Amino acid sequence: MLSILFENAIDLDWHRDNPAMGIEKLKTGSGHQPWQPSSIEVFRKNLTGRHLRIFDLALGTGHRASDLTRMEWSHIEDGGIWVTQNKTSKRLWIPIPTSHAETLRNVPLSLSYIPCGEHGRKLNYDQIQKAMITERKILGLQAQTLHGLRYSAASELAEAGCTDHQTATITGHESLSMVQNILKERVKSALPSRLKA
Repeated sequence: MLSILFENAIDLDWHRDNPAMGIEKLKTGSGHQPWQPSSIEVFRKNLTGRHLRIFDLALGTGHRASDLTRMEWSHIEDGGIWVTQNKTSKRLWIPIPTSHAETLRNVPLSLSYIPCGEHGRKLNYDQIQKAMITERKILGLQAQTLHGLRYSAASELAEAGCTDHQTATITGHESLSMVQNILKERVKSALPSRLKA
């Protein structure tokens, strides 16, 4: 970006050289990827208790780990859950798919927070991340991330027939282009390797 600005300054005769010319771009990697259906199936078969609740909340609601820490049993209403996003402070009602709601049925309602530790204590962001990292290592799925479940949720919504606007409303994405990028990555990852660019 600086290189572009300096080139423009040279064109306008405001500057004589471009000190940002030739600097290599940072390699940022491919970022978070949606989970493959086979990885989701492995997790579902092997997780129990709070780990399965964390997993199902992340995939079922499409929200960040920081949002999961705030989810309480009292927030569940009419087949969905009220979520106040940590990043945007928006309050959203998110429908919970039947497949994920099953996980929530067999839990003592005396607990306040849905993802909780021993004795019903609220889990913080780091505890949720560490719990899921441990489980991914045990199952040999280190390449998957908890945030990747947010991408998988957006993909599942699209496959269920939701528009980009409806998907963004549920996942809380502020940018439609972000939702579209997530869906594009899902399509690319599903292509046979011979068809990938």
